[in-house]
Amino acid sequence: MTGGVCAAQLLSDLIIDGNSLYSDLYKPMRFHSDPSIKHFLKENVDVAKHLIGGKLKRDVEDIDDLENGQGAVVKYKGKKSVPIKMKTETFML
Repeated sequence: MTGGVCAAQLLSDLIIDGNSLYSDLYKPMRFHSDPSIKHFLKENVDVAKHLIGGKLKRDVEDIDDLENGQGAVVKYKGKKSVPIKMKTETFML
């Protein structure tokens, strides 16, 4: 709501006076890209790559590979499952 009030004040000043105290603050060209944009984009692409890679990667391929007290996402009977292996038995979630 504050943004709407500021916008109304800015527009009314521009219409009535042709100038506003806040026009420089809200001018679309107030932002100038610099070389750091390239670094910013490179880092975010790297983060996205690791995020997607982490979602696709499986640490454990088979339920038998689990150690006691460990759980992991594995494919079981064609579907993703989360088995948790305890000392005596394996629980499926």
